[in-house]
Amino acid sequence: MSKNGSFFCLVTLVLVINGHTQINIAKNNQPSVVCVTRVNDDGTGLGSGFFVADDMIATNWHVADNANEIEVQTFDGKKCTGKLWVASPRHDLAIIKLKEPYGKNRIVKIRSAQAQELETIYVCGHPEALSFSWSSGTVANSKRVLPPEIQDAPKCALIQLNAAISHGSSGGPMFDAEGNLLGIVTGQWEEGQNLNFAIPTEHLLELIKKSQNIEVTKKEIWESREWKEWRKSMASHTSWQEKINAAAAVFNVHGPLAMIYVDLGTAAYKAGETEIARKSFVRATHYEPENPRAWVGMGLVELKDDNKQKAISDFEKTIQLGKSDENVIVTACQGLERAGARELALKHLKIATRANPSWIKASQAATKLAQ
Repeated sequence: MSKNGSFFCLVTLVLVINGHTQINIAKNNQPSVVCVTRVNDDGTGLGSGFFVADDMIATNWHVADNANEIEVQTFDGKKCTGKLWVASPRHDLAIIKLKEPYGKNRIVKIRSAQAQELETIYVCGHPEALSFSWSSGTVANSKRVLPPEIQDAPKCALIQLNAAISHGSSGGPMFDAEGNLLGIVTGQWEEGQNLNFAIPTEHLLELIKKSQNIEVTKKEIWESREWKEWRKSMASHTSWQEKINAAAAVFNVHGPLAMIYVDLGTAAYKAGETEIARKSFVRATHYEPENPRAWVGMGLVELKDDNKQKAISDFEKTIQLGKSDENVIVTACQGLERAGARELALKHLKIATRANPSWIKASQAATKLAQ
């Protein structure tokens, strides 16, 4: 969130029910809404979300970003942890995958048709931690394009609405008069009066499609124009700031793909830019905590800075996560040897070669260490 007339990422509702239809909308859709708690080094933050699959909820990117832990609580009090699955930072959207499938019979019905001016809408969220609050209003403008200088705003045409919103309801659903999801509330104009905005469902539908087959999604990203240009920038003579900016550009289009920052960190490490490498690997582990290439990179950086115990810990985590990747295992074991844990490295190499007899590099590394 920024000041001076810029964009606040918020969402909120105040329960306003005037008739049978509105009561049914609240009754039928409230179980779909969840409270999202983000935990990071700065403390905790509260946002809103809703089920789009049995084990997936949608929310804002700014709610899920920079989270060490994500906890979700349902309307009936069930709690579950989740992790960032896919995201579209430029549209301020994210999908969180839960450890438990609590969304059965709670999935929202998504309307693909665009919003119309002055149609009635209803919003649910957790304004100022007042959980599961409702408000109502109308669509003020169905395709509001905000000025480009508002950097915090989603980079797409937004639905402008006049239902009440406030801090804590970011990521909450906006329903139409039939109870179908029409938008995802994202924020408000700081210096205006009741100038609030939601993201159209067309962008959420795209993200849901990506979430259903993550491997296909990654393949499409790696084959995209942005990725190819980004890879060229890593090999070019551009400055490191330009390389970092290129990584951010790919990230904003395609979301939290750890490999963007693994590649940036690897290039920085090889060039002796240790601090850039460290920040890149940390960011990669943040977005994909189970990515072994990110952890082996962290170990190499710690080793270069002579933090041997931390390096050993990172290499051990690499081996735990990268059991199917020979190159990662060999690199981690070579790092363990350099950190003074030769016997530990040999132990892991022997385990790896027994499990994978065709691993020539691992076998050669084990033979060398055993001499």
